[in-house]
Amino acid sequence: MIVHDIGLHTPCLVSSTGALFTAAFTRMLVLMGRVNVRPVGVHAAQFAFCRALPVGVLAAGSLCFGNMSYIYLDAGFVQMLKAGTPALLMFVLCALKVEQVSPSTAMLALFMVLGSLLATMQQPNATILGLTVQFTSQMCEVLQCTAMQVFLQKLGFEAWDAGYYLSPAVAACCLLPSLVLEWPHVIAARKVGLLFSSVPLLILSGMIGIVVNFSAMLVIKFTSSLLAKLLVIARSSALVLWFVLNGESCTVLQVVGYVTTICAFGGYSVVKAREIEQQALAEARAAAEESSHETEPKDSDDDLQQLDLDARSPTNSVGQGESGSSWDLTSSMFWFAICVVLAGAYQAAVVGDLPSPCLFYQRELSTAR
Repeated sequence: MIVHDIGLHTPCLVSSTGALFTAAFTRMLVLMGRVNVRPVGVHAAQFAFCRALPVGVLAAGSLCFGNMSYIYLDAGFVQMLKAGTPALLMFVLCALKVEQVSPSTAMLALFMVLGSLLATMQQPNATILGLTVQFTSQMCEVLQCTAMQVFLQKLGFEAWDAGYYLSPAVAACCLLPSLVLEWPHVIAARKVGLLFSSVPLLILSGMIGIVVNFSAMLVIKFTSSLLAKLLVIARSSALVLWFVLNGESCTVLQVVGYVTTICAFGGYSVVKAREIEQQALAEARAAAEESSHETEPKDSDDDLQQLDLDARSPTNSVGQGESGSSWDLTSSMFWFAICVVLAGAYQAAVVGDLPSPCLFYQRELSTAR
């Protein structure tokens, strides 16, 4: 809405609001003692540049290029292209062996993609630049979801940890190109007044981003990133069907596509729940058999392995002393993002086209007369 309808072509700035508000919200809860984040098990620089920053770059690329695509492509065609994201994500998860996808769940996921394609199919008004921007956004989104699933599931971090460590990197990676590329254009086009009039919408976008980000991270933590993307498709289809039932015009092909998406998502949820339950039972049986057949020498070996794991664990005292402090490089990224916002606001206020209070009151007075 801000980028396409209002005409404020600042996709990087708009994309940064959710991540920036999420980082600030998480840090406020940690400061109040409501939430405890897990200290990282590597050096602060290694964690920031090898784990947090890549996720930030990919997420920023996904958000910025995704919002930018609405400038060059029609909204309906963008949604049609986005319908293929779960298929790309499923392929990447299987190729990197991050998640095992059974044939039944893969087929149901593809049916959801097919239903979404039918629902959003239209004559595209496409350009090469727009298609390139949208494809780049989808690839960044797929890789970012894969990295997030590794961070939450393979490395064992929680959603609060992701909000505390990863959101600052996303915000910084969005705001830096915004300061360099978008702010000069806004000032040159004399749209500073439009930008400041959109501040309530930007704040609302950031507050909604907190809910959306934590919801997505919790879904990825306890299920998978593929289910998180399929949930978005199912939610959009359910909303459209609700609007259709309330009298909004819709074609037969769109109704068929939305119904196909909802039915496929229902089947996918049932099959995925059964697979998770069977996997949990298999792991419990394997653990019971291992504990019943273990011997004394094996216990000694397990003790040595446990000591080695404890030494490498991110919760050991050395790791907590290095990265569990209140100041680390991810916190530096957060304050860097705050400084970028303040610097951009100051630059816009000084050299922009904002009216002074005197001129504002004079205009109001002349209007009243």
